[in-house]
Amino acid sequence: MPAINSGKKAPDFILTATDGKSYSLKEALDKNLTLIVFYKDTCPTCQFTLPYMERIYQGYRDKGLQVLGIEQDDKERTIAFSKQYGVYFPALVDQDNYKVSYAYEIDTVPTVFLVDKNGEILFSSVGFVKDEISELSKKIAEKLGVKNFEVFKPGEYVPALKAG
Repeated sequence: MPAINSGKKAPDFILTATDGKSYSLKEALDKNLTLIVFYKDTCPTCQFTLPYMERIYQGYRDKGLQVLGIEQDDKERTIAFSKQYGVYFPALVDQDNYKVSYAYEIDTVPTVFLVDKNGEILFSSVGFVKDEISELSKKIAEKLGVKNFEVFKPGEYVPALKAG
């Protein structure tokens, strides 16, 4: 369980993405909901989980969800990870003493936070838990007032969990 749980205020941040653009949580929240995904390219559970976060991004991005990946490695490794695992949401680099990761009290990756436009954390999850990812998608759909996007495809084998 992340140290910052539901109901708490998400710390603001400004980080640079691999495309050179700066992103802040404050600006992202102006759009509506924001999903923050902390990960590291060498983490096997992150390698497994991030393509499912990409599915969520693709399923809801035109409906008001902003997804920001926060990678704990350098820019080149982050770019390579995104290409290898098919991740297209903005990838921000938290390499400078992991300031944002520390602000969110991250001790395990992947860790995800769903943040509403007021900056309140609505949902958090650590590692890969299939039921929690399904719950996350339902929560996003509910908050956006849209139909739930099914993250997992019918007949697709996905383990119930994979530790972070």
